Amino acid sequence: VLMSDLSERKATEARIESLSSVDQMTSLPNRYGFAKTLSTWLRDGTRGALLVLDMDQLARVNDAFGHDAGDYLLLQVSQRLRALALNNEAVGRIGGDQFGLMTPIAEPGLIESRAREILEKVAEPVSVGQADVVATASLGICLFPEDGTDPVTLLRNADAAMHQAKNDGMSQFRFFSRTMNQHLAERLRLESDLRWAIQRQELDLYFQPQVEISSGGIIGFESLLRWRHPELGMISPIRFIPVAEESRLILPIGAWVLEQACRTNKAWQDQGVGNWVVAVNLSAIQFHDGKLVGTVEQALKMSGLAPCWLELEITESVLMTDPERVVEVLDELKSLGVKLSIDDFGTGYSSLAYLKRFPIDKIKIDRSFVSDIHRDPNDAAIVRMVIGMAEELGHRVIAEGVETQEQADFLRNNRCDEIQGYLYSPPLPEAAIASYVAGHGEKIREQH
Repeated sequence: VLMSDLSERKATEARIESLSSVDQMTSLPNRYGFAKTLSTWLRDGTRGALLVLDMDQLARVNDAFGHDAGDYLLLQVSQRLRALALNNEAVGRIGGDQFGLMTPIAEPGLIESRAREILEKVAEPVSVGQADVVATASLGICLFPEDGTDPVTLLRNADAAMHQAKNDGMSQFRFFSRTMNQHLAERLRLESDLRWAIQRQELDLYFQPQVEISSGGIIGFESLLRWRHPELGMISPIRFIPVAEESRLILPIGAWVLEQACRTNKAWQDQGVGNWVVAVNLSAIQFHDGKLVGTVEQALKMSGLAPCWLELEITESVLMTDPERVVEVLDELKSLGVKLSIDDFGTGYSSLAYLKRFPIDKIKIDRSFVSDIHRDPNDAAIVRMVIGMAEELGHRVIAEGVETQEQADFLRNNRCDEIQGYLYSPPLPEAAIASYVAGHGEKIREQH
């Protein structure tokens, strides 16, 4: 009886240990189980690398298709990683949308090849319902024992490298360096401070004029977010927008931007400064949140602005995420009476078949094609093609990033409708718009 009791007790302890160290959804080791294996490797003196993989914008999949779809995506990724793992490697799910892989491969060149293989496999489309979803990942890498001799340090350092990869554009990998922990600490501080930026009135909207080529007149402004930190000064959007998106602070901030842009535009109209369309950029997270239409309605209602004076800019990559759902959302927005434009056009993978289905008013040519438009025949050909395609579809075209008269002349000669850039004005604070319009509007016309 005693032996039976002992056996049963040991079996129960083994089951408890298994439950505490295994992720129930994927059947992979969880963070605790993964760290135990890593600790064993370190005690045995094994040299190798720890790779931490974090899914890019899993929240977007949850918002667009539901959390069951997000769980299914994670399950598919776990199976792909399990299939990729070599016999002497270990894989685990170490967080909600994070996976870890430890390998005895210690040569950086071989680790790079391994990282590319993993990122390419993860980025293969996953069928979710009637849609094929492409969900990329960012990867951080640290070496052991060089970058740490215990699981806590190694996981923290690999996580810092992963955040650097994400900040550098996502779907990339980065090796850990000693400066990354400092960068991660700075990022965490930015996120913490950003949570209070609206309440502390540290956010501002700047406005860059958009000019009609044929008349030289101002026909609109793009609203651009700025953050004046009380200690760090003016922080570039390149630094804080990725933090806002990753933390989903972009949702309350985006709602604030919409409301402020509408209020400002209505105030200009009431004061007789001018009647223009003001464009507001939407992030992918905002677009797929499911509350966008209501947020836009609220901003228009609170400000009293007529919908025809608001333009929403959606990036090309957002449009291609789930075209069927995108059309539904765009149709709902269009029914409000607002204008819609595609931002950064030419940098994604839009096909004409999809593009003609979207109820778009305007296409914005990305600045990367404009900068060398008068020197690079490939850029020139792309711009001509976009303008011709837009004409066929009945869309207006605006080119951003125009800095020289040569660029403006090329665009005018090729029938581009509108121009935006430093040739005419940098982004200006709200208080400077009235004097700019009064003092510089005629100068713009003189250039034409």
